[in-house]
Amino acid sequence: MVLSGIPIMKVERHVSYLKTLMHHFFFYWDGLHQQVRVEGLVQNVPDEESKQYFHSRPRGSQTGAILS
Repeated sequence: MVLSGIPIMKVERHVSYLKTLMHHFFFYWDGLHQQVRVEGLVQNVPDEESKQYFHSRPRGSQTGAILS
């Protein structure tokens, strides 16, 4: 079967891949007195970039990140 010139299996595989990159989370914003939803695509960053960012944060933020 073909959908817009693309074999269905290829479309399903692509959609499945995109679903793994789509994420969302909710948090309560006290100033608005409402729950907020954030959603979007996520991607991995290189380990070195992640380490540089982590070490650029204040010590208390590093501790919080480790414990959470």
